[in-house]
Amino acid sequence: RALALAAGGVLAHMALARQAAPASKRPAAWYGYAAFVLALPYPVIRTWWALGGTVGLMWPGAAGHGFAPWLACIPWLLAAALSLLLVPTWRWMPRRLLLAAGWSATAVVAMIGPAACFYLVTRLIAGDTDLEGIANWVPGLFYGSWLLWAIAAGAATRSYQLRSAAAAPASPCAAKDPAHGTSGTAPRKPEEHMEVPAAKQLSI
Repeated sequence: RALALAAGGVLAHMALARQAAPASKRPAAWYGYAAFVLALPYPVIRTWWALGGTVGLMWPGAAGHGFAPWLACIPWLLAAALSLLLVPTWRWMPRRLLLAAGWSATAVVAMIGPAACFYLVTRLIAGDTDLEGIANWVPGLFYGSWLLWAIAAGAATRSYQLRSAAAAPASPCAAKDPAHGTSGTAPRKPEEHMEVPAAKQLSI
């Protein structure tokens, strides 16, 4: 748990400590595609098992029977969809909603991924290789992809945050013209100083 919290702190520091990029250097958008790919191993293999496949299994049915175990794939299918939503910046979904979903998912997986990897490594070091009919490489693939997804999702969310802010429409308030005052008003003409004609002297 301490390792998971430390990893989450490192990810938060990497994401939040970065200053806004200048307009000439836009943040990369490919982080979302990387996160999408990293979200696929778990649902793809689980779906294959639900359809009767035995890749990574010591015997058929070692990962459960039917589609009930497949329900665990739903969060990762949502994570894959979220990863793609963080790539474009057009606003068909609220920006704050996507940012909240991206940072929340990153924080959750940043705690689960490192903890799961640490548990698997310590279990294998202790010589406990009995994973109840599942090959050793399968949990390594799952947990490793979770850890890497947290990093990619954090980068994708930060990139979306910067790019969507840069693409935000300009403020409707008109700019002020230093020579003419506020825009929309005609420039003020200098006041004409009218000389009062001198009173005519009456000649006697």
